[in-house]
Amino acid sequence: MPYRRLDRFRRDYPQLAGYVQELEAVLERGSSDALEPALLAQQLGVDEGLALSLLMAFQDAGILAPRYDVYCPSDEFIASFPSLAEIPSRVYCPFDDLEHERDECTIQLVFVPLHSRDATQRTASTRS
Repeated sequence: MPYRRLDRFRRDYPQLAGYVQELEAVLERGSSDALEPALLAQQLGVDEGLALSLLMAFQDAGILAPRYDVYCPSDEFIASFPSLAEIPSRVYCPFDDLEHERDECTIQLVFVPLHSRDATQRTASTRS
């Protein structure tokens, strides 16, 4: 089902209408709780920049929200935050019982449906 909030985007960028429809279908299936730009790019057969632009259009329409997932140097998920500004300078990792500097960690931008429960928060206990 098309999101009416994207009608203006479709009008302004008719060449992207097919990709918008594919992303709507992905969201309709609910197959993922978070959309990674690189994986979406592979799925749609486009470059990562275009995938990110599509995700941001859905964000602007109030359909998706950004989330920043933080991983320790051992590649274990630590926590998520709704904005980069909210990530502290030191992040505790329960897997190795250490505090890591923010710069030591990997921060991954993902987009989550706003209708999902706790869309912008995730904890180490809910790893997937």
